[in-house]
Amino acid sequence: MNDPDNASSYDTIDTARMRERLSAMPDQCEEAYAAGQHLPLPDDYRSVRQVVIAGMGGSGLGAEIVQSWCTLTSTQRVTTWRGYGLPPFATGPQTLIIAISKSGQTEETLSAFVEATRRGCALMAITTGGVLARLAQERGIPLLTFTFPYQAREAIGWLTFPLLAILGRMGYLPDSTSDVEETVKLLRETTVRINVDVPAVHNPVKRMAGQVMDRLPIIYGAGVLAPVARRWKMTLNETAKLLAIYDELPELNHSSVAGYLQPEAIWQKAIVIQLRSTLDTPRIAQRFDLTTRLMLECGINQDTVRARGTSALAQVFSLVQYGDWMSYYAAVMSGVDPTPTEPITWLKQELEETNH
Repeated sequence: MNDPDNASSYDTIDTARMRERLSAMPDQCEEAYAAGQHLPLPDDYRSVRQVVIAGMGGSGLGAEIVQSWCTLTSTQRVTTWRGYGLPPFATGPQTLIIAISKSGQTEETLSAFVEATRRGCALMAITTGGVLARLAQERGIPLLTFTFPYQAREAIGWLTFPLLAILGRMGYLPDSTSDVEETVKLLRETTVRINVDVPAVHNPVKRMAGQVMDRLPIIYGAGVLAPVARRWKMTLNETAKLLAIYDELPELNHSSVAGYLQPEAIWQKAIVIQLRSTLDTPRIAQRFDLTTRLMLECGINQDTVRARGTSALAQVFSLVQYGDWMSYYAAVMSGVDPTPTEPITWLKQELEETNH
């Protein structure tokens, strides 16, 4: 296992310098929110009655964060769609479909875009280019393009913050400006505390990365942190190249905890990490506490990471940032290049060949 305090490890393993993009996350979030504030929008978009955000992978994750934010702050309906086509209820000009794909080539998202055109829905696209940008330009629909020649999971700011700005301008969400400002400030402060120059003895993220080594990480979240639990699972998969699982309270109390009775030898190769927040309702907080007690009684490795900040947005992104850096350190400690995702690339190439 590589020493995360050995500076030479980073240049050798992280050849694409992902650490620089992780450090730049606060700036990315700030820039992306400003871009969403300045995107020209048709006046009639204010009259839409429901919003469906179509996206996969990291793009879909940004949509899920916004959807969960909406459940806290708005009576309006926002739905995340991960798949081909669209759900049956998404039809007509009073439904806005926001197609979001970092590459602009995601076939499921392109399928949703084409189906939205067929059904006469209002449309919008967020992408770096590709087929999605071309289709949006041909149809004259609102298009937000950005430049980011790296992995989609590193573009989480671009895949989340424009949505907050746009839906706020439409009156679908309350104005998020003050929350964005708090979030960006918190992310900047935290970057100084957890970057590669901070030794493990003072860096809790490096120490957490050490805990997931040679284990199966199982991430628990609830409410607005449920999408963050999925985000941790995704970055552990893609960045650290680890198999990982995520689960959600309170649902896991009705199923997953029964699996705690598996033999101890199985659980020795796993660790449960609970993501907690001051936004947890009293009943959810009690469920976390009781679930922890169950795990301790069953001899299950477990730990807790608590969100920082005041607003829901700041708390969500404090843990997004924590998980991204933790997955990065786990990759470096394993000697694995954090950037490429060869199995995903292979699958996309195989699927592309079947289209010809």
